[in-house]
Amino acid sequence: MESKKITLNGTEYKVKFNFRTFMMFEDMNDKSINNISGKLTDMMSLFYCALKANNKESFEMDYDEFVDKMDDNAEQLNLFSELYNNTASESTDKKRGRPKKKPQNQ
Repeated sequence: MESKKITLNGTEYKVKFNFRTFMMFEDMNDKSINNISGKLTDMMSLFYCALKANNKESFEMDYDEFVDKMDDNAEQLNLFSELYNNTASESTDKKRGRPKKKPQNQ
């Protein structure tokens, strides 16, 4: 699965969707990852879980602190949403037997 680096408060973190991310999301929200919505609450908690799961040693924010920091880092949420949409699209393509899309140059 694809991963990206994002920067919060001058620290670079890896963001990736994996089983640990999904299990943390389910525990935190008491619902299946299959029932995720496009609501901001779900996106923020999934983003938080992706950071927490993939940066065990360096990501020390609790959820409330993370939400507060996102007020000053909204562009990072856009990057996260893009990664999420790309990952969801790849997953759907695999299920339908479509070839993987080539990344666009930025």
